[in-house]
Amino acid sequence: MWHASVGRASPDICRTAALIALLGVGNPMLGQWEENGFLKGGRAYHVRRRLSEEEARLVGPVKDIRGTPEYYLRLRKVAHRLPAGYSE
Repeated sequence: MWHASVGRASPDICRTAALIALLGVGNPMLGQWEENGFLKGGRAYHVRRRLSEEEARLVGPVKDIRGTPEYYLRLRKVAHRLPAGYSE
């Protein structure tokens, strides 16, 4: 999955910037999710997009690692960069 988050501007500008950041990657027709984090008291607009079929062939099948030891290992490495009170 591709993910772009943009903040520090109006939600409309952030959305546009996030979509521009994802130009040429993934396939929005296979799935794209947008979240206006500003509406939840956050500071960014988020766009998530599924990989294209070609990208998926390169990286292999999707694995859901939520709740696994690998998930917690990865989370520990970036937790200091997440906003206070962050949760999945």
